[in-house]
Amino acid sequence: GARRFFAFLLLGLLLAGCLPAPAGEVATSAYSAQPADNFAFSFSYGSCFISKLDTFEQTYSTAVKDGEGATVPVSLSDAQMQEIYNKIAAIDFFSYPETFRITYAEDEVVGMVTPAQEYRITVRNGEQTHTVFWIDEITQPTSREADQLRELIQMMMEVIETNPDIQNLPDLNFGCA
Repeated sequence: GARRFFAFLLLGLLLAGCLPAPAGEVATSAYSAQPADNFAFSFSYGSCFISKLDTFEQTYSTAVKDGEGATVPVSLSDAQMQEIYNKIAAIDFFSYPETFRITYAEDEVVGMVTPAQEYRITVRNGEQTHTVFWIDEITQPTSREADQLRELIQMMMEVIETNPDIQNLPDLNFGCA
């Protein structure tokens, strides 16, 4: 029934987030081709507990072993930083509101997911620093801005999941209550 439909819908959305970005995405005029020397970002995410990649401090923090916190030093390659910067420029991250929400009509059918993922992304580039907070609970309807933010989040997640310093952390052995 409806539960199965929403499960397939969520799976489709997750798989769509894995698709590569269109080749035509380039930096807008508000962004230079290269990030500023002080370019850095922090990316916090989670639903039951929050993990954080922080390139300001060169650390990654998460919950491990019975919910205890762990922090490890992490550095990203210049290529990874450039790739993330390119996506930030392509979606015009600095134009997003501080609290992002998907809007919908009052009579519109809305698909939701629980527990919802919570994201906080802070970016510094040159003189600009901007933070976007989002509780991604609405699966349908979606918007171009939401889809683009999900693409940036997916890119950051891939960097985290493939980083050898992070892969060496003990496995999480607890779940949501």
